[in-house]
Amino acid sequence: RVLPQLAWARQNWSILRPLVNLNPTELSDLESSGVYCAGFLESSGAKSRDDLYDLLVDASAREVTIAEHAKEDFRMGELHKEVASFMLSSTAEGSDQL
Repeated sequence: RVLPQLAWARQNWSILRPLVNLNPTELSDLESSGVYCAGFLESSGAKSRDDLYDLLVDASAREVTIAEHAKEDFRMGELHKEVASFMLSSTAEGSDQL
């Protein structure tokens, strides 16, 4: 439920890619899109390709990863840390809050 909220915040549904399997066609789409919000079932594939993301939220591992090239842009303030912690704790608890 979080992915649609992130796309809605930008007021652009065309950036939403709810399920990406990292096949060549989907990789080409992501690379040509420039801006997107994508969902992956296997985070390990996405995590190893930090050229594909600026910010990676791995709900199963309960961690947020910022790509090295984006660290300066994503310095998290207290509000950002609270939102990320809330998202991760909600997924861990199986909550319906997201």
